[in-house]
Amino acid sequence: MNYLVVAFYKFINPHFSGENELETLRGQLKEKMLALGIRGTILLANEGINSTVVGEEPKMREFMAFLRNIPQFSDLHFKESLVDHIPFKRTLVKLKKSLIPFGKDGEIELNPAVKTGKYVKPEELKRWLDQKDPNVVLVDTRNDYEIKKGTFTGAHDWNLRHFRDFPNELQKHKAELEGKKVVMFCTGGIRCEKATAYAADQGIDAYQIDGGILQYFEDVGGAHYQGDCFVFDYRIAVDPQLKPVKYETAFPDGRPIDALDGHDVDGE
Repeated sequence: MNYLVVAFYKFINPHFSGENELETLRGQLKEKMLALGIRGTILLANEGINSTVVGEEPKMREFMAFLRNIPQFSDLHFKESLVDHIPFKRTLVKLKKSLIPFGKDGEIELNPAVKTGKYVKPEELKRWLDQKDPNVVLVDTRNDYEIKKGTFTGAHDWNLRHFRDFPNELQKHKAELEGKKVVMFCTGGIRCEKATAYAADQGIDAYQIDGGILQYFEDVGGAHYQGDCFVFDYRIAVDPQLKPVKYETAFPDGRPIDALDGHDVDGE
């Protein structure tokens, strides 16, 4: 049997009204997921939603329609891939202070629904890279263990241990990015919403891949990309054809693969 993996996120403006509204929505989502046999993690915060979930394809289609009936999520964009097994063990809906904490202790507040970097479609980025435009600089915003599985050729790797460290690292590298067309990327795009918003505030000409690495794979394959893309579930990584890749371990520090179950979607 084939199962459908669906990844999605959305920053909203205005934000949810508070904990009561979020707690009600959390209960509705969890009830629907359990009724349909859907597994995976949904993160909810005042600023929006972030998730990767999996289920039988007809039931996933029903759940996707359910999500789009929620006014704040009527235009959700879903990234889809098929697998032959369920890569999650649990069904989780978590309430978070922030979908993606940014800065030390998450103290930098940004609203990507109002302001973020410019989007570049995968096809357009491929053209830039085909042309070897020296003005284009790629910056990988992911954590060091993710980058070890694969990244774009020539991309800047700042050896991030946690995404919240990104602002400090950008300040260290700011001078070498000035005057360049800086394309930032991550797994599904959510981290780059905040990374490019912050970079734009610093005067950098910041772009992000529309849909992240996964959308790039779906639209143009593995051109200019070396290796696989780390994902936060039991697949561990997918190749440029979005097929799961077998790895013995997910994390270089020895954490077991079970540490992925319920891990915050798309990392911090």
